[in-house]
Order: sequence, then structure tokens, then C-alpha cells
Amino acid sequence: MVLRFLIEGDRKVRWRIGSFWARLVLRSYGVGYGKGLCVRSVPLILRMKGARIQLGRKVTILNELAENPAGICHRTALCAAQKGAQLIIGDGVGISGAILYAWRRVEIGDRVQIGAGAVVYDTDFHSLNADDWLSCDPLTVAVAPVVIGPDVWLGARSMVLKGVTIGAGAVVGAGAVVTKDVPAGAIVAGVPARVIGEAPRKSNIAK
Repeated sequence: MVLRFLIEGDRKVRWRIGSFWARLVLRSYGVGYGKGLCVRSVPLILRMKGARIQLGRKVTILNELAENPAGICHRTALCAAQKGAQLIIGDGVGISGAILYAWRRVEIGDRVQIGAGAVVYDTDFHSLNADDWLSCDPLTVAVAPVVIGPDVWLGARSMVLKGVTIGAGAVVGAGAVVTKDVPAGAIVAGVPARVIGEAPRKSNIAK
């Protein structure tokens, strides 16, 4: 019991220090955030000059396995990787070891829950033309904004790819790869993801 008490005490101290340090890091990278931010350790930040990363109120960011034993394998990454890129995250969003990567625009609605290891990309990163793979010319890369509506759940290890809009209250199953728009309130799963059901509706979910 004594050993467990010491371990838990040490963890709480580290999280308090980590929370203070994480806020300093976010500010130093020019990341905006609202009141009630819950962060116990430092996420990975990539913000190019002229890009924007904005977090809403009461956002929770988890970065270590001890913070969410459901399967965090790496720190959350918040990336606005090109000049003018925008990564916009709404109020009450929870993020567990996810990668949110914007070349143009990724928008996450209010109360979205992003499971451990999920990724959201608005870019292919490389041209599909083999002759252009090594050129690193962004003009040859397909890019399209991603919009995730309010009250969406992205399951662990799911992927949301460029140009996708996910409607309010939808659920993306664990490991799904979303390549097309998802209707509001739908449950999708698989590779590529397809509609397999309808999520329970709540009165606060936008229609």
C-alpha cells in the first residue's frame, strides 16, 4: 500500500508539473486554447509560420499510456504543416494519442471524442504519380479539407482521410478507414468504411 501511495503521489506531481509545462509549450508555439484545457504532458506541435492551431474550451489532450491505458502509443500530434493551414478544434473535445494533421484545414466540432491512435489527414502527403514522389512539391499533392461535426466518436486506430465530412453524432469504428463522407448519426466500420448501422440519438446532437 505504501509503495502504491508513493507511485500515485509521484504521478500526480508529474502531471501537475506537466500541465504547467504543456501550457508554456503551447503558448511558445503560438497555439491558442480556451478555458478549462486539461493536459498533463506535452503534445507534439508542428505549426508553420502563418498557420493556425486553435483549441476550444474544456479540451482534453492525453499523451501517455498512464493517462489512458486503452492504448496510447505516442503523444498527440497537432499539426498545421503548411503556410495558411488551419487546425480548428471545438469545445469539449477529447483526444488520446491521436494525430491531427492539416495542410489546408481540419475542423473538429464540439464534443468530438478521438480514440487512441486515431489519425485525421487532409492530405496525401505525396503525389500519386511515381515521377513526383521525391520532388516534395506540395503542388503535386492532393489536399482537401476535413470537417468532423459535433458529437462524433472516432474509434481507436481509425483514419479519416482528405476531403471527408463526418456528420453530427456519427460513430467511426475502431480501425476504420474513412474515405467518403459519413451521414449524420451513422455508424461506419471497415476498410474502406461503410455504413453498418445508426447511432443512438440524443436531444443535444444536431440534425
